[in-house]
Amino acid sequence: MYGSSTVDKAIDVLMAVAQARHGITNSDLSETLGLDRSTAHRLVSTLERRGLVQRTAERRYVLGSELYFLAFRGALDHLAVIKEVLADLVALTGESASFSVLRGHQYYCALQHSSPNDLSYCPTAGECYALNAGATGFTLLAFQPEARREQILAELPLMKFTDRTITDKDELRKELIRTVERGYARSAGARTPGGCAVACPVFTREGVLMGAVVLSAVEARLPLPKLEEFVPDLKAAAARISSELTGER
Repeated sequence: MYGSSTVDKAIDVLMAVAQARHGITNSDLSETLGLDRSTAHRLVSTLERRGLVQRTAERRYVLGSELYFLAFRGALDHLAVIKEVLADLVALTGESASFSVLRGHQYYCALQHSSPNDLSYCPTAGECYALNAGATGFTLLAFQPEARREQILAELPLMKFTDRTITDKDELRKELIRTVERGYARSAGARTPGGCAVACPVFTREGVLMGAVVLSAVEARLPLPKLEEFVPDLKAAAARISSELTGER
């Protein structure tokens, strides 16, 4: 028997979405949980607004990207595969690699592997950063469902770190469009002078954005155009993480 409280019902909805391998419709939620359709829709819409679930193009509900912040923050010891992928990227490029997830109006660096060089540029694991200041944030915004992306943008504070930080929302939207078109994000000096980065999205098997895998470099050592030569390797790393973490071998 399902709990009578709103919280119990919302958890039931979230669990039903999690258990549906290919997503679930509102009518199926209603039938599965014994809820009327309006109640099921109200609950799942609230979860969607908070980023815990999202809708696919076929209007089926799947788990949302906000859950991955909770998972990666609390279970880093289970993410050996990402650590290995990041280590391989650092060995290949000589620069720093990291993996970050969306966290509300910021991004959270879940894991990082710094360059062996004395001078390096990389976010710190366990810290949160502004979404408008560089390739990582661009990726985590650009590949969100449109409704979720616009909700975040409407509430997003645009912080300025350098003269190259995007602080205009129309300009930011244009950069997000370019990011989707090229399939990865790029930035130089947006958060830290002298740093540059490229970032690729990591998706679940349902196409939900899980996070971003990122290469960060010191511009004087590896300028952005040179760093972009490693984008095919970065995309392969993203595919590897997706495969290992979502069971698609």
